[in-house]
Amino acid sequence: MSSPDAVGITKKAATPLPEGSVAGIHSQRGGGVLGSAPLANAVGILEVFGLTTAFMAADSGCKAANVCLEDFDRNKPANAEKLPVPLLVTVKFRGTVADVTAAVNAAEETAKQYSGVSQKHIIASPTADAAKMLGLSGFDK
Repeated sequence: MSSPDAVGITKKAATPLPEGSVAGIHSQRGGGVLGSAPLANAVGILEVFGLTTAFMAADSGCKAANVCLEDFDRNKPANAEKLPVPLLVTVKFRGTVADVTAAVNAAEETAKQYSGVSQKHIIASPTADAAKMLGLSGFDK
């Protein structure tokens, strides 16, 4: 059983997931689960300035398309004092190329309303090695 929280995110009930999947957060709009997207799915990467902007962008992307939201990553670049916000956060979406493209575009538009976008990219068919790198997160440190 699952229930939505105040922002429309639902914690997925404990059910068996396919091998190689990780239980996590589930978007009501798209039904995606954090960290459970098959490796063959496209990936959209959006690097934004600041954690709040990352949350707002991720929310917009998940509401715009049927995507899975991967773990955020963070980076504090050497020139952090020259940036609008001294922390870069990477928002990662998984799904079909069309859904990932829609999610990244919606997330980018939202991020531009806040502190902005550093860069974005969509990988239509990531290799297994590239897909492994999606699991890295600077927030784990």
